[in-house]
Amino acid sequence: MAIYGPAATGGGGHLNYKTDNSLISQIRRPLPKRMVINMENHSKTNDSQVNVPIWEKVTLTLPEAAALYNIGINRLRELSDNDRCNFVLFVGNKRLIKRKQFDQYLEDAYSI
Repeated sequence: MAIYGPAATGGGGHLNYKTDNSLISQIRRPLPKRMVINMENHSKTNDSQVNVPIWEKVTLTLPEAAALYNIGINRLRELSDNDRCNFVLFVGNKRLIKRKQFDQYLEDAYSI
């Protein structure tokens, strides 16, 4: 049976983190490698995430669409709640706005 904590040190109940190298090696874990690649319009910040400029995206999240079109998130949510809405794409619970269809919707609309 292993004893952890102050009882494991034997006297006084204090751990000396500066001199106990085995304890320090157990606490420290290697950090994930960060990689930065700058391409023409893309940048890769780590191993699994690629930042694509907003003007190249096919679908937009609600905050991205709100910033791009200057329409509030709640209004976008109301517009995309309609069953006949052709510019919304659900990925699980995530609501994405199809750019081309939404651009066409805005061109045809008088007010929203």
